[in-house]
Amino acid sequence: TYPVGHMPYGWLTEIRAIYPAFDKNNPSSKMVNSNSPVTKTHIKRFTFFCMALSLTLCFVVFWTPTVSEKILIDIIGVDDDFAALCVIPLRIFSFFSCTSYSSSTFDRLVNDT
Repeated sequence: TYPVGHMPYGWLTEIRAIYPAFDKNNPSSKMVNSNSPVTKTHIKRFTFFCMALSLTLCFVVFWTPTVSEKILIDIIGVDDDFAALCVIPLRIFSFFSCTSYSSSTFDRLVNDT
């Protein structure tokens, strides 16, 4: 169930690459010589949008009856009994996108580079 469970927090791993790409102080950034209108505020809004999209998708997929089971059985290929056991943990896991996102998360993204 890793592909399904990765949805709530996978975007956080990918979002770490956004700030360095637009950082004017990073010499390896290809955006250094361009007049990029992207600011930290834009990146913070984009990060919030990613969190909201992740949370919405998690609620649709994990909390709508039989949707998560169909994904687990038909797409991933697990058996019916195992899919039934995965429903409750996936519902709990759907809240991880909220707990993972905070202003301190963005600060860590910006300050780690």
